[in-house]
Amino acid sequence: MRLNWSPHLTRHLVATGVFADDPFSLVDIGCSGGLLQQWRHFGGQLQAIGFDPLVREVERLNAVEENPRVEYVAARVGCHAKPAGPASENLFDSTSYLRCTTMRVVELRQMNYAATYFDQTHAGCEIAAEAGMVELDEYFRQQHRNVDFLKTDTDGFDIEALWGAREIVSSEVVGAAVELQFQGTRAPGSNVFANVERYFHELGYSLFAIDPKLHSRAALPKMFRWNQPADTHEGQVHWADALFLRDVCLTEYEARWGLRLSARKLLKLCCVHEIHGLEDCAAEIPLRFRERIASVANVDHCLNLLTPPLPDGRKVSHREYIDFFEKNVEAFYSGK
Repeated sequence: MRLNWSPHLTRHLVATGVFADDPFSLVDIGCSGGLLQQWRHFGGQLQAIGFDPLVREVERLNAVEENPRVEYVAARVGCHAKPAGPASENLFDSTSYLRCTTMRVVELRQMNYAATYFDQTHAGCEIAAEAGMVELDEYFRQQHRNVDFLKTDTDGFDIEALWGAREIVSSEVVGAAVELQFQGTRAPGSNVFANVERYFHELGYSLFAIDPKLHSRAALPKMFRWNQPADTHEGQVHWADALFLRDVCLTEYEARWGLRLSARKLLKLCCVHEIHGLEDCAAEIPLRFRERIASVANVDHCLNLLTPPLPDGRKVSHREYIDFFEKNVEAFYSGK
């Protein structure tokens, strides 16, 4: 998934203290290795909690974390009451992952994948007890904490975490990044795209970005994308990281979903767009909610910070950029 490592708007809002009393609140499910670096753009105005069942890795993360607003919990995230559905054995199962190159490497090296690549302490892959399972709605009801963004990466159990987060996803969250699968069954408990997309669509979210992961078959291995046995440059699509966000600029969106996002919540959504390289989507929000956002930020300056250089390399204001486009559409054609 494309990321913007120089998010000018986000850095400006943080520098001016827009989120000082209302920090960006992240929940990271499957946090081994630590929070993804894109969230560190919020600096001290980031509040986060990470969950992972790897006990030693969670201890390590808490020991090295420098932001007092960030904590890690050793627990599996799931749902107490799973929805009923048809028996999986009666459904077509297209899973072919066991025949991929990654699994062949695991077999050849007799490798515990989680202990080797997820638990960075390499001190033994101790897993949090099942009794420590956390349901997010229940957890945050007790914590009285707001949630702005949800990230899940559980290697196949993301849909269960989402079932247990329906309350916060319905009311507070502006977006989510989810790891999902394209192969498998269509049983309700299957973490396939169809089920995950339906979950978010029913709660008012749209798909904004997707990063598919290819896996070659062990019958003819292809080059790995990373310095470890994971996804490959070629092969069948198996997994993806998908970004679901509230498209608040849709006509009557807030009325349809019974929401009224605050100025800061709208700016947090702008930041999520910008961080994920969707500056065009971010720019719609201050244009659509100019009066609301003007109470906490200079709207024109926000738009200028999102605006890229013109095709000829000149840096101009957002207003000048739009004026140039409308008078010189051909300049935006590829090859011009």
